[in-house]
Amino acid sequence: MRLRIPWLEHSRNNVDHPRQPRRLAWQRHRRHPGCGHFRDANGVISLGNVGRSSVSAIHILFVDDDRATRDGYSAYLESCGYAVMTASTGADVMLSALEWHPVVIILDLGLKDLDGWEVARRLKAEPRTASVPIIAFTGADLPHERISAMRAGCDRYLTKPSTPSALVDQIERCLRDPV
Repeated sequence: MRLRIPWLEHSRNNVDHPRQPRRLAWQRHRRHPGCGHFRDANGVISLGNVGRSSVSAIHILFVDDDRATRDGYSAYLESCGYAVMTASTGADVMLSALEWHPVVIILDLGLKDLDGWEVARRLKAEPRTASVPIIAFTGADLPHERISAMRAGCDRYLTKPSTPSALVDQIERCLRDPV
């Protein structure tokens, strides 16, 4: 019995095959419509405006204690033209937010040292960061978790796992319609 692999047979017959190396969802298409990229009449792709002068000027603070999540989503956001700084602890969030002045903070609620609810409360209590929208980005999809996140000061709520384009959509909503 011989195992038949169609794409391998095509390559043996010198036929071009469109198969590309398998990539993660955020690596597949760097010019996703949710990233603010637009194609003009000539087919040229350019960065669009999202309520600001340029997408590249938008600073995002991405906070998650899981390194793979941090690296994956931040790489996708950077490919969309955002300037991204990452943090893994609640203490880092407070320092980064005060020094870097992000436009949006994406906050995991399950941090190790300080939970995300406490971090959100402290960010909203600080006058310099009180107006910065916070997107709660967590694995808990229970109604009481959502309510407690909003009470703590989070402006939006997104559950993990989530597509990177859904995260970009939430960021653009924060920029377009501040809560």
